[in-house]
Amino acid sequence: MNFKNCFFLFTFLIKTMRFLHISDIHLGRKQVGNSGEFARKRYNDFFTAFEFMIDYAIINNLDAVIIAGDLFDKKEINPDTLSNTIMILNKIKEKNIPVLCIEGNHDNFQSDNIQDSWLIYLESLNLIKRPFYTYLDEIYNFTPIVIDNIHFWGIGYNGAF
Repeated sequence: MNFKNCFFLFTFLIKTMRFLHISDIHLGRKQVGNSGEFARKRYNDFFTAFEFMIDYAIINNLDAVIIAGDLFDKKEINPDTLSNTIMILNKIKEKNIPVLCIEGNHDNFQSDNIQDSWLIYLESLNLIKRPFYTYLDEIYNFTPIVIDNIHFWGIGYNGAF
């Protein structure tokens, strides 16, 4: 076997994964001190930008989208924010492109009540997948998301300390 054949065999065995990595989307962000049409346009800008990124992933048939925190601007979101988020995430779900998401400091839940996280709710709708960990008796247990034998490990925002 010559070098050329070895190189072909090697490149044949490598799986290429294409994904979009984004963070700090801050859906639901409202301008402080602003009201009226300007405030509404700025509020919608965040959804427009997020939808553009999701459309990009769909058009380019990416393997995954990774959201590394702060999908939402704050833990408490209004129904409009949730509805718009679900509508956009449903577009990529229909194309079977997984969205992996971890909590950021803006959409962080209280560590003693993980069920308060909106990301848990979106995960229950199969709109996102959350790589996560648990900490019990001074032991960390990580649960990755596996796509095509590639493991994605995630640690969401765990507080300033």
